Amino acid sequence: MRRKHFDVILPWPPIELSPNHNKKIHYMVLQKIIRNYRATARILTHEAAQKVRVRNVVGKVNIEFHFYPPDNARRDEDNLLASMKAGIDGIADAICVNDWYFHYKEMTVHGSYPQGQVLARVSFLQKSTPRRAKSTR
Repeated sequence: MRRKHFDVILPWPPIELSPNHNKKIHYMVLQKIIRNYRATARILTHEAAQKVRVRNVVGKVNIEFHFYPPDNARRDEDNLLASMKAGIDGIADAICVNDWYFHYKEMTVHGSYPQGQVLARVSFLQKSTPRRAKSTR
């Protein structure tokens, strides 16, 4: 088994996904926003995972988040993680792993970045598959 990792750069989650804000909008509108962000995260993760050939993931998957907010407003780390729930589900969809296996290693909030972004560093154990012997024909 080998430890592998890849980085995914996700867009900043919409304000509607924040637990402090999502009670103010209609649930059908919120579901559409969740569905779109999850699909975006799934597509971006799938592209990043293809580059390192992710397959046969075994055991816990470690995720380390680096948040680059669009402004210098103060944010609670627990709300940042909660607003990433749809993104986390998209990551799980892309690598075909139940998010129950995810372990959150570290969250770091950096300085502001135009439009904001979230860097997710995903590391995991990958079961190596034995190579088939070449035919001697």
